[in-house]
Amino acid sequence: MEAGFIALIPLSIRFFADRVVISRDPQSLYLVPGVLAFGGGLAIFAGVVRDFLAARIQSRSLSRLRQNIFERFQRLSLSFQAKAGASQSGSGVHDAQSRASELLDHFSSDLAWIENAAGLAIPWGVLPALQAVLCTGLMLWLNWKAGLAACLLWPWIILAPQTGVARASRAAEDCKEDEKRVLGAIKENLTAQAMIRAFSLEQMGLTGFRRRNDVLSRSMMRAGLLSSFMERVTGAGILSIQAAVLAFSAWLAFDKEMSIGTLAALQMLAVTLSNALLYIIEYLPAASAARAAWRRIEARLNTPQAVADRSEARFLPPMQTEIIFSHVDFSYDGEHPGLKDIKARIPRGAYVAFVGPSGAGKTTLLNLLMRFYDPGAGFIAIDGHDLKSVTQASLRSRMGVVLQENSIFNIPLRENIRVGRPDASEEAVVNAAKAVGLHATIAALPEGYGTLPGDLGLRFSNAQLQRLAIARAILRDPEILLLDEATSALDPADELEVNHTLRRLARTRTVISATHRLSTVADADHIFVLDNGEIVEQGSHYELLAAEGAYAKLWRKQAGFTFSEDGRHVDVDARRLMGFPILGRLDEEKLVELAPFFATETFEAGREIVRQNDPGDKFYIIARGKVEVWRKEEQSGLTKSLAVLQDGDFFGEITLITGFPRTATVRAKTVCTCVSLGRGQFNRMMERFPELRRHLSEVAVQRLRESSKAVAASALAGL
Repeated sequence: MEAGFIALIPLSIRFFADRVVISRDPQSLYLVPGVLAFGGGLAIFAGVVRDFLAARIQSRSLSRLRQNIFERFQRLSLSFQAKAGASQSGSGVHDAQSRASELLDHFSSDLAWIENAAGLAIPWGVLPALQAVLCTGLMLWLNWKAGLAACLLWPWIILAPQTGVARASRAAEDCKEDEKRVLGAIKENLTAQAMIRAFSLEQMGLTGFRRRNDVLSRSMMRAGLLSSFMERVTGAGILSIQAAVLAFSAWLAFDKEMSIGTLAALQMLAVTLSNALLYIIEYLPAASAARAAWRRIEARLNTPQAVADRSEARFLPPMQTEIIFSHVDFSYDGEHPGLKDIKARIPRGAYVAFVGPSGAGKTTLLNLLMRFYDPGAGFIAIDGHDLKSVTQASLRSRMGVVLQENSIFNIPLRENIRVGRPDASEEAVVNAAKAVGLHATIAALPEGYGTLPGDLGLRFSNAQLQRLAIARAILRDPEILLLDEATSALDPADELEVNHTLRRLARTRTVISATHRLSTVADADHIFVLDNGEIVEQGSHYELLAAEGAYAKLWRKQAGFTFSEDGRHVDVDARRLMGFPILGRLDEEKLVELAPFFATETFEAGREIVRQNDPGDKFYIIARGKVEVWRKEEQSGLTKSLAVLQDGDFFGEITLITGFPRTATVRAKTVCTCVSLGRGQFNRMMERFPELRRHLSEVAVQRLRESSKAVAASALAGL
């Protein structure tokens, strides 16, 4: 109706010119405005109805699309979101963040393109197309010769720019990718300001951003030029239609083959046709961008699931006997093995632990048991049911998990606890909070269990968040409880309380704990010791100590530290000091005298303990916690991670002996408690034990030689 009314106006001009102006018919003078008023009213009414229907259809369609995308994302495998041990390496974390940004981009950018195209579809696409068809038909009806001239020209207007559409689309896609890289560089810079300042990376950041910005500038210029070229071709075609119709109509009117009214009507129809075609041409880039966005979304929706239920998958019945790992192999990337030939039996009701250094494969085992991934070889079975043969929902319904870092949602605390069992009653939620010692804290809040924890739970401490995670597990009442470094991020006092809670929870169910801290699992029924993805030892705590193998070595490394009740002070045992190279020559009696010289220091997660090139004034021993060692290469200006140190490791002894500046930066990854020996205490120790001076000089020379060889090897590898 709208398109018909717009086409009616040129016809009314013809009628008005021929019947009113030339023929002087007074009745026609009143007829034309009446018809136009009636047609205009109908067109306005039709436009309002169309706007309502279009808004309704568009909003519902986009809502369904958004819902479908989100539902599909819930089924994406963890291998898509984190590659090669994302939880253990900086690069893996960066990769996971990058993939999260990709998924968010579908909701923000891609859906915006589709929404924009959908919103413009009727006023810039459908309506102009109807107008173009009607105008062309009326031109042929008024004068087939003039109409034919328009028919021959307007398809060229549509088709000619299409020769450049592919190039323009590629240029727009390249520009979008370059823009994402620039935004990624900005985000990376803003989130890493502490490290940038610490390592003086400002110039490197400016250089990298300038390079990306220049590439984006060139991409924008190319995309703009190609888009302008298409507009120029369109403009030339539109002018050609108007000029051709006017010239041809004037010629026919001069030969008296056409009336003045028809001439005017044809010219108005040519202008209306030109405007309609212009709208269509300007809409095509939006439609093209929406099509490209849809293809990206469709590609993501069609991403195959790495872990999917089989069509014949069965419901897993309650656990009766045991969990079996049979010759399990696994790799995150298909190249580097994460687990090799894992064989383990876990009886129902047992408390077992997988222990080992960082990166040994502990978390990977739990991920396979929860079927976040499938083994590359071998199988895992519960009561003889291969995990691949049962539904994922029924498998995970038997399990509760407490992680090192648990997600908390910005919803009321009761709902955060109810995540463990959504249909739980208020009484059950309160009982779970009481069981973990969290009820009094929540009850003291103004809004009680209705309190919002804030983004990422910023209103609560790590210990409180960990208790909340345990409350979820209690509320779920799982048959199998999985603990993944559940207390390693807590300070000693909080860790002690949380461990007591976990032990109470573990009495009536099968518990599988993955941790590097042996003191938390010394009472386990059976302990599996992992190293480089293999089980190298297994047995009870005392059996493994007696075997004098990897477990005993790791135990001695972590033992020898006594924490005060509040966790703020640590006493280091004299025998433990014998295990450090700079103190190994002293007898136990002298080490007993030396132990009080060590001071206790606690560092929050993210804090720098030492900084590269600072004076070497302290020697540190990590009593509890985890740190990462970073170094900035002077030649390349790049910063790289060297190592992750944890309970029982030490650093800073060479700079303390030699007085050289620090060769790397050490930053706490979790709450970290260290005992340290400062320069003053060290000098007093040297005065008190002069026989150490020669020994420490030998140690320093040997370590410096090893360090020089490592640097040379790294340089050769770079060449």
